[in-house]
Amino acid sequence: RGWDEPVARQYLEVVDATLNHPNAALDLRVPGLGLYMSSLLDATDSYVHGTARRRRAESADAACEAASDAWQAIPLQLYGQEPAATNTQLDIYRAQLGLPQIVRDTGGGGNEEIALIVTAAVGGMAAAVILGAFAFWIVATLRRKRALERQAEATIKKQIVSAVDALKEIQAPLALIRASDFLEIGSLQSHEALRDKGVLHFVDTTSQFIETVFTRYVTVFFSHQ
Repeated sequence: RGWDEPVARQYLEVVDATLNHPNAALDLRVPGLGLYMSSLLDATDSYVHGTARRRRAESADAACEAASDAWQAIPLQLYGQEPAATNTQLDIYRAQLGLPQIVRDTGGGGNEEIALIVTAAVGGMAAAVILGAFAFWIVATLRRKRALERQAEATIKKQIVSAVDALKEIQAPLALIRASDFLEIGSLQSHEALRDKGVLHFVDTTSQFIETVFTRYVTVFFSHQ
């Protein structure tokens, strides 16, 4: 049985208002999205919970700094060269938002040279220099855009292959509870409370799930979404 109509309408209204809010920001749409999300979860999980495997962060600032350091390293993992790696990722992100590329100073003193040429030039020569420079900028910008698009496409293809491989393994432990235990509880309880009662059963691999659960029991899956 689906949602009642008033509940479904209210849900859609909330989603519509969220997406059309002037301060709304869509999820990241850049190469390496999985790396960004996993590194952020590692930093926050270390601060909130802390385990023997991952030392508890001393403060929220320390957790944020750890996440920031991890994010700064991701472009280098994807493209292998700084500062071009960070600039490439930033250009891709701005393109996804419909924003123009950032004009960067190469430090070569080109602006001063152009200023001297324009100052010294007269009449038609000045116009020719300006038009030529503008045409060159357009061509260079288009080439750069095409190169970024090809690079982004190659990275996304690589991500898809990695994602398909990842589907063969369970990325997080699967928590199961017997139907009889679930009915006996009588009300919804938190994961931690059920874990402490010892009624949760955990499966860590796909093969374990198939061998011990899928072929022997009927499984009902509840998502947190």
